[in-house]
Amino acid sequence: MGVLRPSDAKQFHSIKEQPCITAFVDQNIIQDSINKQLPLDSQQYLTNMLLTQTANLKKMFNCITVFTKKGLDNFVQNGIIQQIPSQLYHPLSIKNRILILNRMLQANQSGSFCFHLIKEESFHPNIEIVTYDTDSMLLCYQNVETSMMQTCLIKEPNTILAFNDFIQNLSNHNLVCDVEETSDILLQQIQSLKQLPPPEHTFLTSVGAQSFVGKH
Repeated sequence: MGVLRPSDAKQFHSIKEQPCITAFVDQNIIQDSINKQLPLDSQQYLTNMLLTQTANLKKMFNCITVFTKKGLDNFVQNGIIQQIPSQLYHPLSIKNRILILNRMLQANQSGSFCFHLIKEESFHPNIEIVTYDTDSMLLCYQNVETSMMQTCLIKEPNTILAFNDFIQNLSNHNLVCDVEETSDILLQQIQSLKQLPPPEHTFLTSVGAQSFVGKH
């Protein structure tokens, strides 16, 4: 996502399995969660990349992010941020999950982000969509049987505008929970986490970490 995001984009919309979580991380969360088995220069590279992405997202307003219950549950229950390769970090602590969910709730209430949980009895998207203004759009489809990912980058403004209009009107057609309903769900998830004991603090193994190092 970071590669496609124009630094001057004012808005993005998305339909993905998991809500946009990286917009709400900070340096402390990154340092708590980063895989300390990575070389120091790789840790710094990853930290800077995430902080830059977060800063770009915070400049945007009225962004719509549509997501599934499965994706939300994976973050709430397991501390997983699906946008980040698992070998680069360990699952977020309960404390940091609560912090991020509170920030998501505040953004949802302020209008800087509009979170919508998909009503899966009515809407079953099998592709992921991310648009940035009318400048670019990424379509992603994963074949469940082969685990192969197919992507398509679209730059044609009228096509992107049509997809933006589609995403903006999902709640009008009762295909997603509205902002208030989604806020209530986020609040319920926060309350459920507050009732849990803190888990043991463990790191994931750094399998594949060296391949990441080679990419930058």
